Amino acid sequence: GDTLWVGYYPGASGTVQVVGGTLTVNNNARFGDDGYGTGIISDGASMRVEGDVILGDNENAIGQLIVSGSSTLWANGDLTVAEDGKGLLRIEDGSHVHVGAHLTVGYQSTASGTLVVTGGSLSVSGYIELGYEGHATGTISGGAVVSGAYDLYLGSTESGYGQLTVTGTNTTVLANDLWVGADGRGEFYLTDGAFLTVSSINVGYGSAASGTAIIDGATVNASTLRIGEDGQGSLFIQRGAVVTTNAFWVADEGSATVEISGTGTQVYANDFDIAYYEDGDNPVMTVADGAYLSTEDTDIGRGRVASLNISNATWDIFGPTSIGLAEIKITDGGW
Repeated sequence: GDTLWVGYYPGASGTVQVVGGTLTVNNNARFGDDGYGTGIISDGASMRVEGDVILGDNENAIGQLIVSGSSTLWANGDLTVAEDGKGLLRIEDGSHVHVGAHLTVGYQSTASGTLVVTGGSLSVSGYIELGYEGHATGTISGGAVVSGAYDLYLGSTESGYGQLTVTGTNTTVLANDLWVGADGRGEFYLTDGAFLTVSSINVGYGSAASGTAIIDGATVNASTLRIGEDGQGSLFIQRGAVVTTNAFWVADEGSATVEISGTGTQVYANDFDIAYYEDGDNPVMTVADGAYLSTEDTDIGRGRVASLNISNATWDIFGPTSIGLAEIKITDGGW
């Protein structure tokens, strides 16, 4: 068909099921324009949309799309989960969804969207955005793989809120840059054997941003790790997590709290700076309870006071080291 409308009018309710067959839509597919629209792709079925896919278009609309049973959805344009209303995208049981442009969850300020990928895969040719102006939550689990060719945003604008949990053995997220609170509020949880590979992680980036990232028993590879660039950033690395980065910058001109803790927790950073510039609050960083921190080219407190506490933990320093307006405490056998 040309354009697919499911749940078009206010009060209307519609469902489209593709079971073990193929459906091609030559233009856009809209589930819940002003009403309630559901799409179910199951049992090895395939759906191809040449234009955009929108779930929950207008403010009172509800749209959901469930892809299960080794099925496939191919959307050549944008995929928006909760444009102005409520939306859900669920990918499960070995199914795959490909987005040819951008994936946005929670677009407008009234929107509330949910993304669930469990045991399936999602690939996006553009950016992935949770909480542009609205509210968005995402869960990736069960060995699922999510890849984005561009950036992954959690809380893009001042009104936006995005939360993403990536959990479980071999569950993997690949992207260019990760923004946890770009200009809004973001939360990121990587737990229990999951993997994250990105060019950079930015937590609390813009001046109005607030971001929290928890790496718990998981693995991170990132070229750059920025906590509190201009906003408020909090990072917790714990329970045997391993983080490897070329540059680890804490509170350039914002505020930051960083805690690295737990036996087996390891952080390796080639370029390590805390409070490099004069502007911003005084950051606090703690390494404790058997954790290990390795840094090269270290610069602490060049611009303002920074606190670094090493308690029952190990800090290995290699290469040039500059200690300025720093308060460094080594206690309980830390070294």
